[in-house]
Amino acid sequence: MRNQYLSRPDVKDYLAKYPDATKEEKAELLQWLKQGNSPYSNDRYVFDEFDRPADFIGAIRAEQEYYEEEWRIRLTAENRMCNILSVPETVSN
Repeated sequence: MRNQYLSRPDVKDYLAKYPDATKEEKAELLQWLKQGNSPYSNDRYVFDEFDRPADFIGAIRAEQEYYEEEWRIRLTAENRMCNILSVPETVSN
């Protein structure tokens, strides 16, 4: 049944845009297709630079990129806070 969805001509054309698609991305895409959805839409409310819904794998990657950037920002902020609050060690003679 898996090939039934992933071997559709429209899906093959779509996956050609993402030759580096991971197994996880393909598995999520398969579930999305089984629900009767198009690979050119997403359920994450992610839009492209022209305010059109991003395609499915593009939306997954954009969401992941967003959360990774948020994580970096938080770590940087925490590091700054730790540096501000840290008390320098005193050196004994």
